[in-house]
Amino acid sequence: MSRNISMEDILFGIGAGRAQSVGNMEVIPLISEDRDEIIDESMYGTPADVEIGTRNYGEVDMRNVSDRVNFVPPGAGWVVKEAAQDHAIGSGEILGPKASNLVKTARCIQSNQGGTISKAAHEMLVLPVELRGIALAKRNMCGYSDMWDDLSNFNSQHGIQGFKELAIFLKEFKRQMDQFVAEFELVPNQIGAVIIINGKVIGIEIAPTRDYWQYVWTPLIRVCYGSLASECYKRSSVDHRNIPISNRNPLELVENTLSGLRDAVLKTDQDRIDAVNVFVSSLKKKKFLVGNVEQNRSNHYLLSGLIRPDRENGQIEGQIVVTEKTIPFFSACGI
Repeated sequence: MSRNISMEDILFGIGAGRAQSVGNMEVIPLISEDRDEIIDESMYGTPADVEIGTRNYGEVDMRNVSDRVNFVPPGAGWVVKEAAQDHAIGSGEILGPKASNLVKTARCIQSNQGGTISKAAHEMLVLPVELRGIALAKRNMCGYSDMWDDLSNFNSQHGIQGFKELAIFLKEFKRQMDQFVAEFELVPNQIGAVIIINGKVIGIEIAPTRDYWQYVWTPLIRVCYGSLASECYKRSSVDHRNIPISNRNPLELVENTLSGLRDAVLKTDQDRIDAVNVFVSSLKKKKFLVGNVEQNRSNHYLLSGLIRPDRENGQIEGQIVVTEKTIPFFSACGI
């Protein structure tokens, strides 16, 4: 049975910050100055508090070491230094205080390495958006090796042939991704973001707390969305520097003086702010179509669904966590 959740409810108490852009990718920060009045932030931990290991191929054993509720985002993955096969999950996971859960529908994201991951607080990444959607679609199916061809295709798109693993991509593009994420910045009271690539909404992410967002910021911007931005930029024959994407308004110089330049800059800045506010207002009118509850843990309910952010582009899919009174988590993406 499906139902709609209003984006106005999802974005309750959340406003937009000044948009940031690098190349063909824009990030609109989502800000909540009164987040602690809407959601009890002391209830929630971050993925840094989650230990993971693998018992068998395709099984990720999770343990929340904190005394707070925790969310592991959909598409979370772990590329480890030890001699063990890297893994990722499709669905997000709700973990209660000090709770454990065994995910039996995980995917191996490294075909040429054996061994299981020892349980520890391993650094988490979020799968590139092209792979994240595939993993989400397979979230209820077992089959540890059935993303290897997808990994091979993903690597081929980036000029890496013959490898069915994510680690080789991370190694080959480390410098570019490090530079890319460094050009975006967190802003005060940020708890989420809207990600736009080539003028199309690719992702909407909302975290329960500011600390949670600070933790997932780099995995999302560096790998999940940064990989697609660099690929779209490389494949396009258009010079993106000449495209007035949504937060880049041309400078309209009326008077060729220093005062005229100042006025033009101020007007352009205000136009950008107005454009972002109009976009967020239109987004609040949308609906997130969800199905049945997939997880019910610690009075938190996880559901999967889809949204069409604008009329011109396709839908994006993701997951939401709700309680009886609040919506602490939302993550949707698509290409």
